[in-house]
Amino acid sequence: MKNCEILEIKDKIENFVLDETWVGEFLLDCFFNKQFAKKALNAVNMLSNIEIKSEDIDRVLQQFKNTSKYYFYKYKKTNSIDDLMNAETYWMFIELATNNSILTKNIQQELIKIYGDKYLYNLKKIDSLKQSIYYKKNNEYLNCEKNYICIKKWQDVQHLFVSDGRLNYLYSEMDLHYPKLLISNTNFNYKFTYYLTKILDKQYSTIEDYSKLYLVHPSYCYNDLIGGKALGLVKLYSLGLNVPYAYFTDINSKNLLKIIDKRKHYAVRSSANIEDGQNNSFAGIFDSVLNVPYKNLENAMLYVADSINSKRALTYYEHVNLKTKPKMHLIIQEFIDPDIAGVWMGDKANLNAGLLEYVEGCGEGLVSGKKNPTRYIFKNRNSENSLQSILSMKMVDVQNKLHAASDIEWCYKNDELYFLQARYVTTDIGMMFNQYDFNETDYNATPASPGIAIGRPILLNNVKEFVEPLGDEILLTWFTDPEWVPIMKKFKGVITAVGGFLSHAAIICREMNLPCIVEMDKTELFMLKDAKKIKIDGSNGSIKILER
Repeated sequence: MKNCEILEIKDKIENFVLDETWVGEFLLDCFFNKQFAKKALNAVNMLSNIEIKSEDIDRVLQQFKNTSKYYFYKYKKTNSIDDLMNAETYWMFIELATNNSILTKNIQQELIKIYGDKYLYNLKKIDSLKQSIYYKKNNEYLNCEKNYICIKKWQDVQHLFVSDGRLNYLYSEMDLHYPKLLISNTNFNYKFTYYLTKILDKQYSTIEDYSKLYLVHPSYCYNDLIGGKALGLVKLYSLGLNVPYAYFTDINSKNLLKIIDKRKHYAVRSSANIEDGQNNSFAGIFDSVLNVPYKNLENAMLYVADSINSKRALTYYEHVNLKTKPKMHLIIQEFIDPDIAGVWMGDKANLNAGLLEYVEGCGEGLVSGKKNPTRYIFKNRNSENSLQSILSMKMVDVQNKLHAASDIEWCYKNDELYFLQARYVTTDIGMMFNQYDFNETDYNATPASPGIAIGRPILLNNVKEFVEPLGDEILLTWFTDPEWVPIMKKFKGVITAVGGFLSHAAIICREMNLPCIVEMDKTELFMLKDAKKIKIDGSNGSIKILER
């Protein structure tokens, strides 16, 4: 089921069921129970028709009663939770259709149209009649009166279902399958627990599975089940956006490899339970592997899972004072080989503003810090027809729907936009909107992390050249990918020639409160290594030589 189909079902159910307390359970049943969904959605279409006849209402509801009765009897033989839940599902459709639905609203409005302010008085007269007798007006039966009596009859059937103990029996049996302790711990109902359990039993899940759950219960703690990065994808998919299809699993699951399409290539991404949070992004701390053929998929999954134990991860755990080792989940996402790819980062102070950076080809070069990106600063909606402006306005729409400034990874192929990741913005990007006067500085480049640092510049060509600094050095290097994280923390500041404001290393510098400047001219950076002391301001990108 595509996300657009999921949203169509959601709209249809929300338009039919007018009591919000019923919507969630009905949506879950329509999302996950294909047999029920087909019958229920056909019934919704019929019962929503303002010209429906009482005979049709009666026939539809009788079918649901008969099906429910069948599953009740079947359950007594099988003791299967599936049969028990089906018995409840089909019966409860009768309840929601006859109590505050568009069907009952249409009947009420027709009666008001005929009787005006006196419609309640006339209903009282109708209520005094036997169910088999229809109220007459001008020697003719009124359709809305017939429909009202039909609904009243089925409400009486519902009351009997409660009074004779069948409802209590149903829920007492559910307690045997799902102990109250389990339900109370989740703070959600039997239906949610039932469908969530079925997903967990597969040992893998899909972005579709969790989008269905999220649309009904967005407040549940899904991070513990699929990780923060997977939850970000679920939120995007739930908005109806174009997200490459994704599977969620952990390294212990072999079931996924049996069902996945062997002809496609995939991106294997980390999704730790502490990743992409509101305070710490863990950007680039764990590994991802792109463009993986099926034959290499298992090895790529092992590689990504093992990055939870990497040196840079351990350094970051220490920085954020993480006491418990995180749990690693994995995302297996269909790989898109793009024309361009990039990152959007929203302004926490203004959801209608943000920064767009992108490169040609795969976005790994941008986020790893190995390429200088094209940058576009977006402050307000405009009539500009450039691709940058169009993309920025789409990103603004997305983060307004998410109600939070967002860090969104995306790619563009054959005039089609794909959303690859989304996380909270954890740091301020306001410095990118300012204009600076560099008259009193020797050099300037792109500010990437605020703060002032003074020290001796040390040029490292690669990680292997690192020697423990004395404590007052500023790192100069050509680029910093996530492998540099344990090293960067040893310095008072960082300057790079390559890598944009939205690269993983720049984000980590901001989270570590480490002044950082990026995109410095390579010749100027090389000349800077001969200075004895410099002052850098990561808030504006200025570099001043204090001692030559």
